Amino acid sequence: MEHMIDNQGFLDLPHRLYPWPVVSRESEEALLKGAHPLSDQFTLTPFVVHRGGQAAGRCAITTYPDSDVAYLGFFEAEDDTIAHELLSWAETTARGLSRERMIGPVDGSFWLRYRMKVDHFDVPYAFEPYNQPGYHSWWTAFGYSTVHRYSSSFYPQITDKDLDAGADQLVAVMTQQGYRVESLRLADWDQLLPQIYSLVMELYSTFPVFNTITFEAFAQLFGPLRTICDPHLITVAWQEDTLVGFSIVLPDYGPLTQAKISPVMLARLMWRKHNYSSIVALYMGSAVRGIGPVMATRLLQQCQQKKLSCVGALIAEHTSTAQYAPHLITHRNHYELLGKDLSTNPSSHE
Repeated sequence: MEHMIDNQGFLDLPHRLYPWPVVSRESEEALLKGAHPLSDQFTLTPFVVHRGGQAAGRCAITTYPDSDVAYLGFFEAEDDTIAHELLSWAETTARGLSRERMIGPVDGSFWLRYRMKVDHFDVPYAFEPYNQPGYHSWWTAFGYSTVHRYSSSFYPQITDKDLDAGADQLVAVMTQQGYRVESLRLADWDQLLPQIYSLVMELYSTFPVFNTITFEAFAQLFGPLRTICDPHLITVAWQEDTLVGFSIVLPDYGPLTQAKISPVMLARLMWRKHNYSSIVALYMGSAVRGIGPVMATRLLQQCQQKKLSCVGALIAEHTSTAQYAPHLITHRNHYELLGKDLSTNPSSHE
């Protein structure tokens, strides 16, 4: 096995290992070049293992100033031997940088891709973290343990009898208290985005691996959603002129969201935007108690009216959102964030 700097091999490997795109090549290329909107926040150290003249494994360490944590991400390996090589390099590198803890998978940032999928390895829904089934066992065998758990809830097409009879009463109460819950008006996008940014920075600040970013970076990352969103699926909640809640829901584009942009791919995205039978609830936040259930109820009502199935995506374990309408959930996909203490002597796995 050989080790060398090989950006091309780094970028090509995921597209050889999977039958569909699971990462954005354009985003990863920008990160390697230091030209990504978030590149000025961290230092990215990539690593590629070669076997038989081609890349057989890759990963990268991300470090932030004034942090004793090294984030391991961009992890791909053909087999357990390659995985061991990658994990050994990562631990040695992190120790050399005086980091006391490893956490992963984190592809650079909270705002990019993180978490490891641990079950249900079928076709991914839009923006789902995806990896090979063996990765979890390879990491745990190397001494990593679970630090956070997440799940995605799958809801089938919903009928009238499935909806909570008390939901309309809750909506009425919030309306009487002066709150307004409605769909996004696309013409308001530019005015709304700064308010969503402020609310996200406040509400998400306690999430694992969260880091604050500038509005300019936020706008570059999330601005493209304007092109692929159906504004009727996006819910915003107001108290007078102040945004107090949001729910970002997209048509389920599956792996198309990670595919290389081309005229043909854009045409496929635009067709799916207007012809979808499943949706993905990606982000929700509320600064007011009671608004979250109202937005969730509104979403299920939309599913019932349009005969849609729904994925409630990437919800942290033991949160109220994870327990919403459990009687309707057909199954859950599970994900983990893993960690390893480096403050003691190097492990025997090295």
